Amino acid sequence: MKKKNILILYAKMGKGHFSASSATKEALELLYGDKMNVVMVDFFQLLSKSFSKTTQKMYDSSVKFIPSFYRAFFELSDKRWSIKFLNAINYISLQSAMKKLLKETEPDIIISTFPIWDYAIAQVWKKKHPGSKFVNIITDSISIHKAWLIADCDYRVVPNEDTAEVLIQEGVPRNQIKILGFPVSLDFIKEVDKKQVLKNLNLNPRLYTVLLFATMGNDKRNMKIFEKVINNKRDYNVIGVMGRNKSLLPKIEHLKTQKNVAFLEWVNNIPELMKTSDLIITKAGGATIMECIAAKKPMIITQIIPGQEEGNAILIEKHNLGVVLKKGNKGIDELPSLISNFRKENQKYSSALKEESKPRAAIKIAEFINSIV
Repeated sequence: MKKKNILILYAKMGKGHFSASSATKEALELLYGDKMNVVMVDFFQLLSKSFSKTTQKMYDSSVKFIPSFYRAFFELSDKRWSIKFLNAINYISLQSAMKKLLKETEPDIIISTFPIWDYAIAQVWKKKHPGSKFVNIITDSISIHKAWLIADCDYRVVPNEDTAEVLIQEGVPRNQIKILGFPVSLDFIKEVDKKQVLKNLNLNPRLYTVLLFATMGNDKRNMKIFEKVINNKRDYNVIGVMGRNKSLLPKIEHLKTQKNVAFLEWVNNIPELMKTSDLIITKAGGATIMECIAAKKPMIITQIIPGQEEGNAILIEKHNLGVVLKKGNKGIDELPSLISNFRKENQKYSSALKEESKPRAAIKIAEFINSIV
């Protein structure tokens, strides 16, 4: 029997789109690898590798240095007419790139985790394959950009009921919405030997453990957060992960000598670290918060990208999954007391997280894709 071809389109604009695509591909190949070929394509890079790199740099820089610029861009583009206009002026190059991709991959279904070009892509796709399916996997909660809503899409996969309600208010028919969760790595389903992980990091397995992510925000603020979490009368472990923030590590080098502290640069075992920890301090990214929820770990949110991530922060506070840090030094100064409160109220947060956790979302999405392909 001929294998079905699954095409997943994404973009490296933040972590969420790539993460959702990778987890979906992982689950499809695990369950249906014998009857599916799954291909992931960065559509920005397909259009132009230099354009893709430039766009990524602009995104990172605006988030880090001028978030007000990013907010302005988000709000300007968060209109149905502006997305259609953007697609229209790029239609010739999009059409050429898409036709070439379709010829090379011959997909039986298209899945998109990044919506900017979906309007034009769906036009090309549906014109040639009117009976085939186009599926969106929405990577944020509640604050849903209009780009997710205007394409000729058969189904929209959302992470939770809150987001489904927003789509319904925007006019999306309920039968097009599938509340299957955010697809996280299947490593979140696996058991973790917490004691061994902590021992490998030279940390005390008997202590409460805080996982602290450096954001792509201002280094000065990041440095203050790390110092406040580590430099106090502390009886807990701290695992600091730098990720893509390469400039921060030299500035907090002096903290490495403290007891029960481990600093890591780029890591590929995020699920293991999250499941080992008791509390996670991070930004309000769609993938990151859904990974925390999948791992059933409460959060302190230190950064919110304007527009895009505001709904994620609302979700966290609405369902008692964590807290959003106050702006400025006042919020940073409250970190030790917040950590203490989380330890005291652990059961409250655990119960709330259990209600929202969907670590098998990628499996459910894969099963749904298999049912319609």
